[in-house]
Amino acid sequence: MHETLDELCDEGLLAVRVDGAQLIGDYSRFPRTLETLVSHAGDPAAVLLEVTALGTDEPGQPWRSFEFTSQLLETVEACAVVGEERHREFLVRVGEMLLTEAVVRFFPEGRRDAALDWLRA
Repeated sequence: MHETLDELCDEGLLAVRVDGAQLIGDYSRFPRTLETLVSHAGDPAAVLLEVTALGTDEPGQPWRSFEFTSQLLETVEACAVVGEERHREFLVRVGEMLLTEAVVRFFPEGRRDAALDWLRA
């Protein structure tokens, strides 16, 4: 499941909360979901992905060999990923796979405001 965090979105910024189970389980569909959200957001230059409830210590085995390209997602310049510290490497890798032209930076849970400040700077 995902939800757009409308209260955080503004000109050039899309903010999305993603349930970690969806991210792992729907690795073949989530890129299209993100692409749809980006298309409806009006060409955002930045994306905040807040990942919750990832749970597992070994997330996303299928992501290790995943490849996805989208010209639309290539328009995103920066991505802040907020999640559990223990999943830093996995979450950054997913961000880089989806948003191939974006600078991806990780922020631990509870640091969403810092992530937003970085994206808006």
